[in-house]
Amino acid sequence: VNQLGSIAHRRRQYDDAAEFFERGFEMIEAAPGPPHPETIVSLTGLGSSLFSQGRTADAEIRMQQALLTGDRDIGADHPNLIATLHELARMRSRSGRFDEAERFLIRAVRIGETRLGSDNVRVGQSLNSLATVLRAQGKYSEARQLLEQALKFWVRNLEPNDTWISGLLNNLDNVHNNMVDFDGAQEYLERALAIREENFGPDHPAVAQSLSNLANVLVALNQQQQAIPLLRRSVEINRKYYGPESVKYAKSLANLGEALRINGDLDQAEPLLRSAMTIFETELGTNHQLVGNQVNNLAMLSFRRGDLEAARLGFERAIEIWGANEGDDHPLVTQGLYNLARVTVDSGNVDAGVEIALRAERRSRAHLRMTARTQSEREALAFA
Repeated sequence: VNQLGSIAHRRRQYDDAAEFFERGFEMIEAAPGPPHPETIVSLTGLGSSLFSQGRTADAEIRMQQALLTGDRDIGADHPNLIATLHELARMRSRSGRFDEAERFLIRAVRIGETRLGSDNVRVGQSLNSLATVLRAQGKYSEARQLLEQALKFWVRNLEPNDTWISGLLNNLDNVHNNMVDFDGAQEYLERALAIREENFGPDHPAVAQSLSNLANVLVALNQQQQAIPLLRRSVEINRKYYGPESVKYAKSLANLGEALRINGDLDQAEPLLRSAMTIFETELGTNHQLVGNQVNNLAMLSFRRGDLEAARLGFERAIEIWGANEGDDHPLVTQGLYNLARVTVDSGNVDAGVEIALRAERRSRAHLRMTARTQSEREALAFA
């Protein structure tokens, strides 16, 4: 029954999946004998299905029940708990609680290495997920180390064009992008895109992700003209696959809008950025990080047009949203402060602008010290 639940879940038939997992749990509970490890599978699958339906509170109850069952009745290091910890980390990440997600995934890695061995596929998956959470917290060097460790595992154990490798290459791109190593990021992404197009065909959403990531790097390298066609292709794939009200589609709209803004096509960029923000606010709430990103991008657009008051209000709101989600020391907040300093100076309040810029610089230096600990001298100088 649990297997039927897993199949339904992969097909996004979450109502059916929840029903199968709940039935599996009831059957296991009714069976005589000591607690069975499949109880964890049933509860985790049920919680994941409920979460995918938007029933967050019910999902949390089932996930905590699965965790308690493992810790109390089955064994705190049982491999079945790995999936539970991953799902809990996914739920925490969705709500911006990345520090909690990190703790869950560290535990998943330890269980996998202890019980399954360091070369087990589930350890590689846990390392990849943990790196993603570290990146979201601005811990780029730590994330890169984990991803490179995971990539060595996948290359050693899988075919060179396996889709898992393409996923890791995309994540490594994200980290190199954050660390301002765009040439390294472009190399990873071109390889990942080729793997995904070969495995999935040209119109698959995984291809759309690679197209967006590669285009974003090209924008960072000031190659907007090459990036914009890739982003238009990504928008169309995501619209067809996920629908025009989906977060995935909104992300691709936002990427295209930002590339157009940077390219100076402000009239084309603005409706795309506003449409993306509307979807994010509807689907994720008005204070989600992705909303903050769009508020910032629209403020940059206003600044480019010379509307300094609209730009100031936008930068202040973006800083507030980012700080609430990521903490005041996150690089996004620092970048927001630099933006606010620029518009404050241009508005004629030079002293206040300088003070804001100094606050941003102090935070930037602190983050640089943290990031540079595990970088080579060349990398640290490039990042600075």
